[in-house]
Amino acid sequence: MENKNRKNYFLALFLVLVAVVFNIYTLYPELSAKTDPNDNVFQFALVRRMNEVWESLGANRQSPISLVDHWVPDWASGYPLPRYYQHLPQLAIVSIYHLLLRKISLYSVFKLFNFSFWIFFPVSIYLSGRLFGLSFLAAGLSAFFGSQILTDGLYGTDITSLAWRGYGLSNQQTALFFAPLALGKIWQMLRLRQEKKPWRKKDFFLTVLLLTATFASHMTVGYFVALSALFMPFCFLEIKGRNIKELTGEIFLGGRRFFLPLLLILFCCFMLLSYWFVPLLLGNVYHNISLWDPPVKWNSYGFTEVTKLFLSGQLFDFGRWPILTFLLLFGWLVSLYCFEGHYRFFSLTFPFWYLLFFGRTTWGELLNLLPMMKEMHHQRLINGLHLVSIPLIGLGAEFLWQKLRRPLAWLLLLAAGFTVYQANYNYLKLNTIWLKQANLEYVQNEESFRQLVAKIKQLPPGRVFAGRPGNWGNQFKIGASQMYLALSREGFPLNGFLPESWSLNTDLETFFNEYNPNHYQFYNVRYLVTPADFQLPEFARLIEIFGPYKLAEVKTSGYFDIITSNLLVESNKENLFNFTHLWFRSDLANKKEFPTLKLTNGTPDLPYTTKIKLVDNNLYQKEGLLSSLYSLSYPLAPQPAVLGTIEAENIVAETYRGKIQVNKDCQNCLIIFKMTYHPDWEAIIDGQIAEKIMVFPSFIAVKASQGTHEVSFRYQPSSTKMILLIVGLANLLAVFVLLKKDILK
Repeated sequence: MENKNRKNYFLALFLVLVAVVFNIYTLYPELSAKTDPNDNVFQFALVRRMNEVWESLGANRQSPISLVDHWVPDWASGYPLPRYYQHLPQLAIVSIYHLLLRKISLYSVFKLFNFSFWIFFPVSIYLSGRLFGLSFLAAGLSAFFGSQILTDGLYGTDITSLAWRGYGLSNQQTALFFAPLALGKIWQMLRLRQEKKPWRKKDFFLTVLLLTATFASHMTVGYFVALSALFMPFCFLEIKGRNIKELTGEIFLGGRRFFLPLLLILFCCFMLLSYWFVPLLLGNVYHNISLWDPPVKWNSYGFTEVTKLFLSGQLFDFGRWPILTFLLLFGWLVSLYCFEGHYRFFSLTFPFWYLLFFGRTTWGELLNLLPMMKEMHHQRLINGLHLVSIPLIGLGAEFLWQKLRRPLAWLLLLAAGFTVYQANYNYLKLNTIWLKQANLEYVQNEESFRQLVAKIKQLPPGRVFAGRPGNWGNQFKIGASQMYLALSREGFPLNGFLPESWSLNTDLETFFNEYNPNHYQFYNVRYLVTPADFQLPEFARLIEIFGPYKLAEVKTSGYFDIITSNLLVESNKENLFNFTHLWFRSDLANKKEFPTLKLTNGTPDLPYTTKIKLVDNNLYQKEGLLSSLYSLSYPLAPQPAVLGTIEAENIVAETYRGKIQVNKDCQNCLIIFKMTYHPDWEAIIDGQIAEKIMVFPSFIAVKASQGTHEVSFRYQPSSTKMILLIVGLANLLAVFVLLKKDILK
C-alpha cells in the first residue's frame, strides 16, 4: 500500500470510528427506556407474540412453520401479521433471547438488537463503498457524513425514524443496515463478470443472503435495493466512441452478460423467500388498504414539495446548513463527468429515485406499472433516494478534499463535521432528556400499572379499550406512553389502537363508541381502562381502581354469538368502506344481521333474500341495475327474538372454543366468531370441519342447525409455506452444485 493510500486508509477508519462512537454515546440512553411512545411498541408486541409461539413449539402446540405464520390477536380483531409482514428481526431477537438462556429480558434483547444495527450503520456504509470500488477516503467520508442525514421526520434513513422521540422504525433500520451491503455485493459480483472472473460460491451465497436479509427485515427497503440493482448491467457497458448502431448492439448483447447473473441473484432471493412472497400475493385480497392513513403516506409529496424540501436542504440537512445537500450535488456532478463504472450507477440512480419520490401525487396511476407500487407507502421512497445519495456525498467530499490545499481541507472537514454532528447531537440530547423524564414518570405509577395488568390477566378473555389517539386516550398515559401503547406491549387484545391497518376490520374500528353498549358486544370489548376520575358509562361495572387507573367490565357474549345473514354482498376490498360504515350505524348489527361478504369465487349455500354487487364506494348493482348505496334496504327472514345462547367459552393452546345453543325456531342461523376472517382459520363444529363464511365487517361464521353445538376455531398455517421453504432451499442447493461444476461460468 502506497504511503498516500495508507494515510487515506487510516483517515477513513478514523472517520468511521468517529461516527460509530458518536452513535454509541448519543444513543446509549435508549437502552434505559422503560417503555416506548412509538412504533417500537408494535414491533416489540410482535417479538413477544413470536416468543409465545416459540415456547409453544416445545409443548407441541404449534408446527415450526408457525414461527413465520401465526395469528396476532392484538389489534383490529386480529390478523396473521407474519404472513404479510417482514419477520426476520423478530425471529432473530427471539432466537438470541433463547440462545442466551433467557438470562436477559426479552425487552432488553430487543433494545440491544436495534441499538446495534444503528450504531454500526456507518460500518455498513463504509464496506458498501469499498465493494463498489470507492477509494478508502470516499468510503470513509460516505460513512462519516452519510450516516448523519437529518430530516423533519420524513421516515427516511435518519435518526428521526429510529430514536425514542422519533418513530421507532426498528425493522426499517435493520433493513437499512443490510441494504448498502447487499447493493455492494451485487455490484461486486457483476464486476467479476466484467473482468471474466469466476464467481466464488461463498461470495454468491453471501450476496443472496444479504439481499434476502434486507427483504426479510423490511420488504420495501429490499425492493429499493432490487430496483436499484437493475441499473447495474448498464453501468458495465462500453459506450465511449460508439455510434447508435454499435451502442444498441452493446446494450442488447453486452447487457445480457450482466442481466442474466443479476436475475440469478434476484431469483435465488425470491425462491428463498417464496414461502413468504407467494402466500402474501395469493392472500392479498385480505390485505386492507386503509382510508385512515394520511394521503401523503400513500402518495408522497409531489414535484413541488419535494423540490422545495431538497433546495431548502430539508431532505438531508433539516435545521442546519445544507452541507450534505451541497456535497451530494457535488458528488453527482463528479459522477456525471466521469460516467463510468460506479460513477454511472450513482449518476443514474440518484435522479431516478429523486423523480420517483414525487410519488403518486405527480405520477398518478403511472407508478402502478412498477411492481408493488399500487399498495406501497410512497412516502417511504425517500429511503431509496437516501441509499443512493450516501455514496455521492462521500464522492463529493473526496473531490473537495483532493482539490483543496491540506490546511484548508482539514479546516473545512472539521467545520462541516462539527456542523453536521452538532445538529444530530442536539436532536439526541433532547431525546435523552425526554426519555429520562418519561422514565421518572413511569416509575411513579409502575406499581399501580403492574397491579392493573395482573388483574386483567386473571379475568376471562376479552378485548380491552383504553381510549384511542383521537379522544381522551391520547392524554391517558403512563410515562410518555399512552395507556393503549402500554397495554399493547403487555399482550392484551385492544380495540381503538391501530398500529397496523392491514386487517379488513381496521377502518370500521375507528367508529367504536365507548358510550354505546352494542359496540362492546359487537367487538367483545369486555374491559374498559380509564383515568381514575373518568365518568364510566352507566352499563359498565367498576372492578377496581389502581392509583390513577380505573378498570371496569361490560357484559358481552364473548368471542362468539349467533347471527343471521340475509344479504350477499359481492365486492373487492377497495369498495367496502361506505357500505360497512352505513351497516354499522344502522340497527341491523344490533339485530344481529350480518351480511355475507364475497371477495373471491364461491358463494355460501344460504337462502339470501337479496344479492348485490358493490361497483364502487357509492353505487351497487342489483339484477343489472345501478343504485345509490345510501338508498339500499332489504327484507329480513323472520327469526325469533332470541337466536340462542352462549353457554361456555374458553381459549386453550391457541384454540378458541365455545358451547353454543341455537334456538329451535332459528332458521338458517350462523355462529359468528369475532375475529378477522382469513382462509387459514380452521373451523370445527361438533367434531367436523365446517365451511367458513365471511361476514361483515370481516368476521368468521359457520352454519349451525337447531340445538347445542361445540365449536372451535384455530389458525393453521398452510402446508404450502413449508413446501415453498423446502423448494427455496433446494433451489439454492441446486445453484451451489451448478457453481461447483462451473456450469454457470
